[in-house]
Amino acid sequence: MDAVQRTLNIALLEESEADVSGLAFALLGEGHKDYRYGYIVRVERHLGAGDVADITIEVLRGGDKVLVVECKRSYQGFQRGQLQIKGYMISGGFPNGLLICGQTSWFFGHDTIDDSAIPTENGQYSNPSDLTDVIARIRAM
Repeated sequence: MDAVQRTLNIALLEESEADVSGLAFALLGEGHKDYRYGYIVRVERHLGAGDVADITIEVLRGGDKVLVVECKRSYQGFQRGQLQIKGYMISGGFPNGLLICGQTSWFFGHDTIDDSAIPTENGQYSNPSDLTDVIARIRAM
């Protein structure tokens, strides 16, 4: 957990989206959503119609979609990020979405069975104070 905290501290500097991606990877590892637990994590995944998600997570065997992640350098990018994550969830068929920067993690849910369903925000966390809750949310997927 110390390494995740150090990664968060770097992301909080708001120097680059790559630092936030590093935080996302650390959270995915702590949340048991990487190759060690039977998942494939892809970066810059093309989902069609020009959509390119920062990170996607799927079950390694069977390919069930688990989570799509959109990383932003700072909270200022969240307005655009909300549109992006919802679009990625729809075009890629992902039931879960995570919009993340150093300060904040927002989770989204999407009913992938209902073609008319629209992804909705279903949880906001302050990363500096709620890091264990963010990890628990990822682990529960």
